[in-house]
Amino acid sequence: MIPNPLRQAALALLLLTACNSDKASPDPTDTGAAEDVSGSGSADTAVADTEGSAADTDGSADVSEPTTCPDGLPRRAWQTAEAGTLRNTLAGDLDLREVPGRSLILSQLFDGCSSFIFLPDNLVRSSLDNTLLWYSDIGALIANSPENVHFVFVSVAGSDNGARGNTTRMTSAVETSLATLPTAQNNAWYDRIHVLTARRGTTATWLDTVMASSGIGSNGFAIDRFQKLRGMGSIADVERYSAALNSAGGWPYEDNMAYAANEAKRFNYEAALQARLDAEDVLVVPFYNGEILAQFDDKEFELPSAEVIATYDTLEVDVTSLCPNQDGLEFGNCGAWDYLAYLWIYDENDQRVELARFITSYHREGRAIVDVTPAIAHLLAGGLRKFRWEFAPEWNTQPTSTYLSLRFSRRNKGYRPARITPLFAGGAFGPDYNNGREPVQVAIGADTVHTELYAVISGHGADFGQCAEFCDHHHLFAVNNTIFEQGYPMVGDQLGCAKQIDKGVVPNQWGTWWYGRGGWCPGQQVEPFRNDVTAIAPAGTTATVRYDAYLGADVPSAGAGNINLTSYIVEYVAMGSGQ
Repeated sequence: MIPNPLRQAALALLLLTACNSDKASPDPTDTGAAEDVSGSGSADTAVADTEGSAADTDGSADVSEPTTCPDGLPRRAWQTAEAGTLRNTLAGDLDLREVPGRSLILSQLFDGCSSFIFLPDNLVRSSLDNTLLWYSDIGALIANSPENVHFVFVSVAGSDNGARGNTTRMTSAVETSLATLPTAQNNAWYDRIHVLTARRGTTATWLDTVMASSGIGSNGFAIDRFQKLRGMGSIADVERYSAALNSAGGWPYEDNMAYAANEAKRFNYEAALQARLDAEDVLVVPFYNGEILAQFDDKEFELPSAEVIATYDTLEVDVTSLCPNQDGLEFGNCGAWDYLAYLWIYDENDQRVELARFITSYHREGRAIVDVTPAIAHLLAGGLRKFRWEFAPEWNTQPTSTYLSLRFSRRNKGYRPARITPLFAGGAFGPDYNNGREPVQVAIGADTVHTELYAVISGHGADFGQCAEFCDHHHLFAVNNTIFEQGYPMVGDQLGCAKQIDKGVVPNQWGTWWYGRGGWCPGQQVEPFRNDVTAIAPAGTTATVRYDAYLGADVPSAGAGNINLTSYIVEYVAMGSGQ
């Protein structure tokens, strides 16, 4: 680490040089002639980093790199395979000079635990305010960030003068922001914030291609913890509503560079998810492997045999949705709307039965996985079965490169699903919603060792009282007079879904992804409502199940909102037992 006085001296020298050589005001749109200013960095010895192997002069043997990250996840080694410039391809190495004189060597900084976010100096507050976010939002960016991300600031100005002015001012803004932090945080962030001297188009590396005006990173990009190139989403901030933008007929939310940190939060979620999946005893049944689908697809797939399925106690549905064009921006490339997405299975009467439910994102790629273990009961026959994957309406298709699989795993629960009894469906959420709902009697088998109340609930439509998408509707299930209630308190929190990144929400979508909703978020799985009712509905008895829903003290008095509900009693038998 460079001691603070040396850093400040280097910055002062840089500012003096910049002031003497470039009197022009910063201009990210300057279109002057290009000049290679990347340099090798070898001559900048006055402020060279004095940490690392060069300082280890005691002759001791090198300590092996830990195999796990500080967050307990596996540390992933730098890969030297052929790199690419398309989204989701492997990032190659970089060796570029930073301000004030360090070298950014990507393969050395990559520790298998961190992500990298590259931010250009064309990010402004809004179409009505060209304030560069580099300078104005650096403090907010640091405050919103996890500790395992590097930020790389790259000028895309059209001339060396424009780039030099912006990078000089940015370096000063970084120093000012870091000076407000405690010493330990100051030092940690100094090592993770990189302002490049070379501007886009002069680095002679893959960076020039990725950040070109037609590249996937023209508005910024990232390298995730798997060393893969990733796109950058919208950084519109719901708390920066602008009446002027709204009056002008545009998107009424100004941008905030702090939202770039959401990408790093997502990468941490993905790394944790993958570590969990890699550690499981799993049987993967692939349905789609990148095929571009537009609305729905009916297809027969071969399931494991009944004998094999009976050896697994858990089932998840794993879906990755990518833009069809991997060398274009996600906006206008991925599907534009937050539509319901379903995996269905056809029963013996050729009727569709829901296995899993998701919500698509606004213009962003993403992966969602949901535990639908009770659905094993629909699959017990094994063999060739007909399924439907559906994710867009006929009138507005969304071509998507689709990866979908079933994941059967063993978690040593001691029991597996054997029987599933339908209970109640939803419908229009109005004054008649609860009318005519009769109790359901379920005979619990003598061989049942575990019983579960299972429901998938999501509210849609927003007519009266913003129901049912934006209202806190509550659902009451009574099993033998014991009540289980599901509500949605995040409704009313405009950041309700933005707070769910660590639970699978795709961040920085081009739409109103932030708002808390009644049972779902855009770009996420719809999580089932699950309750253990074994003690109140034991084997050999009859369970009586009742259901109704309300909003506040009652149900909406009018409106066209809809409750999308499937619900079941699920019976489990001991592993190794018969049907």
